[in-house]
Amino acid sequence: MSTPDTVNRRVLIVDDQQEIHDDFVDTLKPRRTGAAADELAFAFVAQPDTRFLPDFEILHAMSGEEACSMIEEGNASGERIAVAYVDIRMPPGIDGVETIRRIRKICRDVEVVIMTAYTDRALSEIIRDMELLNKLLYIRKPFAREEVQQITISLVEKWNLEQALEAKRRELVASHERLEAVLDATGDSMAMYDPRGRVVFANAGYEEMLGMREEQLKRLSPRALRARLEHLFEEAPEMPETLRQGRAAKRPGESARLLEAPPAGDGSGRRLFYRFVVPVRDERRDRIGDLVTYRDVSREIEVQKMKVELFRLRSQIGTSSGFGGMVGASAAMRHLYALIRQAAQSDVTVLIRGESGTGKELVARALHTHSRRRTG
Repeated sequence: MSTPDTVNRRVLIVDDQQEIHDDFVDTLKPRRTGAAADELAFAFVAQPDTRFLPDFEILHAMSGEEACSMIEEGNASGERIAVAYVDIRMPPGIDGVETIRRIRKICRDVEVVIMTAYTDRALSEIIRDMELLNKLLYIRKPFAREEVQQITISLVEKWNLEQALEAKRRELVASHERLEAVLDATGDSMAMYDPRGRVVFANAGYEEMLGMREEQLKRLSPRALRARLEHLFEEAPEMPETLRQGRAAKRPGESARLLEAPPAGDGSGRRLFYRFVVPVRDERRDRIGDLVTYRDVSREIEVQKMKVELFRLRSQIGTSSGFGGMVGASAAMRHLYALIRQAAQSDVTVLIRGESGTGKELVARALHTHSRRRTG
């Protein structure tokens, strides 16, 4: 089977004359055979240097129908044919032009060379309405040995190079599709801009955010793109402390802003987006664009607010009827309960000081009970 790692040298000869097939074998696979008496002839007759010829695999078809069957079988088995030499006139049966048309329907990759010994038909007439002219050559019989050798070498190399490039193209397409799936799954709205500020890639979230498909976004000028974004967003109030702490360690060149957007239409109120820009560099560390991400942090901020409120309510509940075995509802005791709860949520070292009998053990027990190590 021909793969990108192996070289396909399969050449098909399509002609109704056996001598043509024999000529191709002698031309593309010359070898010294015969009796010992032939050695004397080789000593006096100069032989062409054929060491540059690859090891071609020569296949033979005596009709157009047989050629099409062989190409079909080769495709099915994975042993594809790279080059086909097709004679124009092959009575009886279909002629070379019809053979080539049928070959094109079976496999569009085959490099075809038209052969003819007749001059009553111009080349323009022969190839009229014929597809893939970039994969079509024309030679007249009788043809020179060197001409056939060079044409075959060139076309075999061309076929294998094109197949390798096509395999790489498929790999790139598959990698691109996997990357798109990953970026769509992040839940963020992401796009890459070139150094001029034009969109070169946008994931599904970015398309939905701007209400445009990727191809439409690519056609937008940087000014038009900025106008659409400015219409969608405005500067938000100061970034909440919880978000600021989470983004304290920035990558080189990264910038961040908190933006506010109108309500989504579901009654959830105005939304907050965290926008950060990261430079994209090539292997030489040259900047080739920017990756821009919009992350909806509205829910995250609401969760943080709820945590703060819950902590406050717990403190109030604890101070209303005592705390960890301690009793008292004065301002000083409520302040003490709040300090214990605050300290218990962190891993800081706590020093408890006080006169003997003031309840230092109760404070220590309350710290442990309300900490994350309460079971340890």
